[in-house]
Amino acid sequence: MVKPNSENSAHRGVRFAESPTPSHIATPTTAAPVASAVAPSTLASAAVDAARAQYLDKHHVYAMIDAALQSLLATRPEDPYAALAACFAKQSESNALTSTGAAATS
Repeated sequence: MVKPNSENSAHRGVRFAESPTPSHIATPTTAAPVASAVAPSTLASAAVDAARAQYLDKHHVYAMIDAALQSLLATRPEDPYAALAACFAKQSESNALTSTGAAATS
């Protein structure tokens, strides 16, 4: 592909397209950041994010929300907010019964 280029005006304003680097030639890579170079606030933020993700996983929140949305799309109720609220309430009752049953059998 030919492109005009002011840098090559001596060559009649023509510049040839650059070809990709051949696979046998190593390309420079960016080194991984050093832990000490990371700001403490960034490390704290990552720890908070990990704790949040662990909490959501422990309580199966993503799976419950996914199931609620799938049900909502399948039934398409007139009041989607009430349907979601009912789904959340049902899950909350189910969790309460499960934890009560688990405590009674211990």
